[in-house]
Amino acid sequence: MSEIFTPSAMLTQIRARTGLAQAALAWALGASFVSISRWERGVIDPSPIQQEKIRLMYEYVLESPKGLAQFKSLDSPFQSSGLSRQPSLFDAPSVEVALTETPLSSIFQRCMNHRVFHLNTDETLHHLLEAHTLAAKTVEVAPESGMSAGKNTYTYDAHTYHTKVPPQGIAELLAHYLPDGNGLVLDAFAGSGMTGVAAQVKGYDSILNELSPAACFISDRFISSIEPVLFQAGIDAILQATRNIRQKLYTTQCRECGKD
Repeated sequence: MSEIFTPSAMLTQIRARTGLAQAALAWALGASFVSISRWERGVIDPSPIQQEKIRLMYEYVLESPKGLAQFKSLDSPFQSSGLSRQPSLFDAPSVEVALTETPLSSIFQRCMNHRVFHLNTDETLHHLLEAHTLAAKTVEVAPESGMSAGKNTYTYDAHTYHTKVPPQGIAELLAHYLPDGNGLVLDAFAGSGMTGVAAQVKGYDSILNELSPAACFISDRFISSIEPVLFQAGIDAILQATRNIRQKLYTTQCRECGKD
């Protein structure tokens, strides 16, 4: 690789042509600020996947140095790039959600099925094990270069957990050790479930185990889904039901004119 095409040189050229600070470049590449600094100084090399991202960005910047914000090749399912504000071609079907007359049991209790956070309990575990009776092909050699994952994603920012690892970094490790794109991943100390998030995005099955029921609950919620229109209808129902009390609690009256 010629000197100009080393990751260090390409990062320097990208920043020179775009005027981006290292922090902004870290966000664009989904890496940490510390890693960008070390890569640019040539202290360490990025992983192969990250080198490819840098190369694609470099080639794009050569042609359109001022349009980096429109660069779409770096899109990631983990990236905090904002919600789409573009309205759909057709209106979403209307959904109505009715609140119960009396409070239900806690959501924690409703999601937990005996000792498993899944509707089918042990049947799901048996199904997963039966689907993976043969071990997946794995790589015995560790990655030659380090990996970096930024903490600026919706998934990472959703809650705090003391041993949390960004899922995009885990996804890169899974892709390295399971190159065929299939397999069953066991995380016996799953924490808040970032391994499950990474495995789901990459298409692997996973079993997550943790001593903390609260951590298991968080993991279960992270790998579950809900229809957006149903979620929006639920929010609207709650806002409507609490409209009067919210108005009473959060409306102030001007002492001069008496208006709210």
